[in-house]
Amino acid sequence: MILMSFGLILIGGLILGKISSLVKLPPILGMIIAGIILGPSTLNWIDPSLLELSPTLKKLALFIILLRAGLSLNVHEIRHLGVTTLYLTIIPALFEIAAYTFLGYTILSLSLLEAALLGSVIAAVSPAIIVPRMIDILTKPYNPKIPQLLISASSLDDILVIIIFTSLLSLNLGESLATSQEISHLLFSIVYGILAGWGISMLFNTVNKHRFIHQQTKFILLLATVAIIGTAEYLLPFAFSGLLAIMSLGITLSQQWKEHTKNTFQSLWKVAEIWLFVLVGAQLSLTSLVNHSFIFILIIIAALFIRLLGVFLALRRADFTNKEKLYCAFSYIPKATVQASIGSLALEAGLIAGELILTIAILAILITAPLGAFLMDTFRDSLLSSDTTPTKSE
Repeated sequence: MILMSFGLILIGGLILGKISSLVKLPPILGMIIAGIILGPSTLNWIDPSLLELSPTLKKLALFIILLRAGLSLNVHEIRHLGVTTLYLTIIPALFEIAAYTFLGYTILSLSLLEAALLGSVIAAVSPAIIVPRMIDILTKPYNPKIPQLLISASSLDDILVIIIFTSLLSLNLGESLATSQEISHLLFSIVYGILAGWGISMLFNTVNKHRFIHQQTKFILLLATVAIIGTAEYLLPFAFSGLLAIMSLGITLSQQWKEHTKNTFQSLWKVAEIWLFVLVGAQLSLTSLVNHSFIFILIIIAALFIRLLGVFLALRRADFTNKEKLYCAFSYIPKATVQASIGSLALEAGLIAGELILTIAILAILITAPLGAFLMDTFRDSLLSSDTTPTKSE
C-alpha cells in the first residue's frame, strides 16, 4: 500500500496541479486539493505509515527551500538596493506577526506565545510564486529595481520568519530563552551556523574546480551535505543552527554554483513540491475548517491589510512611484511553501493549538496564493513603469 500511496500522491498532485495552471491558478492549490481528496478526511487512500513520514519529508523540503533561497540571492544586488531590502525583509513580516498575535489572543483565545507562533507560521511570503514573475519582468522594459528588490527581499523574508518561528516554537515548548546563558547559546548557534555554512561552501568551491568530478556527483554531495548539517544541531555538543548553516552555504555558493545547480534543483523541487503540498492537504482537518472558516478568513484578511501597511512603510523612502509601491504590496500577498513546510510542526510537537495553526496556515495558502498571483498578473502593465529612474510621486 505504501508504494501505491506514493504513486497516487505523485499522479494526483501532478494532474490537479496541472489543472490549476490551466485555469491560471498556482499549481500548489491543485496539489493541496489532491491531498484533501486522497487523505483521511475523504477517500483515505494514503497509507498511514506514509503519513507518519510526513514530518521528515517536510523537514527535507524546508532544507531545500533554504538552500534555494540562498542560491537565488545576489549579494551585489542586495548591496546596490541598500537599506530598502532590509526594510522590506523585516517590517512587513513583523507587522503581520504582531497582527496575528493580537487577533489570535483576543479572538481565538490563544496565549500570547501561541498567537505569535501562529503569526510566524503565516508571515513568510512565497518566492515560489513571486520569483518566476519577477524573472519574467526582468525581460520586459520595466524598472529593473522592482524585480531585483522583490527577489532578494522575499528570500530573506523567508529566512527571517523561519528563524523567528524556531525561536517561538522553543518558547512554546517550555525552552525558555530568558537567562543570559540561554541567550548566549542562541547567539552562538547563529554565529556557528553561518560560519559552518561558509566553511563548507569553501570546500565545495574547491571541489567544483576539479573537472574530473562529474556534475551529478557534485550535486549528490551537496544534497547529502544539506541533509547532514540540517540535522547536526541535534547531535553536536555545542550550539549550532543547521538552518542558518544551509542558508549560509547557499548564499556563499550562489556565485559559483548557481547556474550549475539551477536545473537539477528545479527538477528535485518539482517532486518535493508535490509531496509537500499533497501531504499538507491530507493533514487538513475539514471539520475544524468548516466550523471556523468564517472567523479564520476574517483574521487572515485583517492581518493581510496590516502586512500591506508594513510594505508601504518599508518603501516610504524608496525611489519608486506610488503605483510601483502598490505592485510591491500585491507581490507580498501570496503564501505557500514555508507555510506548508512549518505549518504542521506545532501539531507534531504536541502543542494544543497545533491543529488550529495548521488549519489557518492552509487556509491562508488557499486564499492568498491565487489572490496574489491574480493581482500581480492583472495589474503588472498598469502599475509598473517603463521609466528606470522613477520619481517619488506620480
